[in-house]
Amino acid sequence: AVDEEIDSYLESLAKYLKEYPKNRLLLMGHTDNVGDNSKHTNFGKYRARKLRDVLLEYGIEKRKIKTDSKGSSNPLGSNATSEGRNQNRRVEISIIKR
Repeated sequence: AVDEEIDSYLESLAKYLKEYPKNRLLLMGHTDNVGDNSKHTNFGKYRARKLRDVLLEYGIEKRKIKTDSKGSSNPLGSNATSEGRNQNRRVEISIIKR
């Protein structure tokens, strides 16, 4: 059910971007703090780029999507619990209106 919800959301987002072609997206990847700190930024970028690739499949032009990473620097939950770490592994989507 979660995958269906995500697919539905991404499809709606793609439709929105097609209706408002001047708008752009910023996909910001985040990670938990487990493991080597030097790899967190790269993994956050990887996570954001994977989402970008899905949006490309929905017909969004690559030039309309910027990807970046905050690594583990902006946690939502506690990294001491599995629930918190799950919250911290995410991609935040921002619409940049023009």
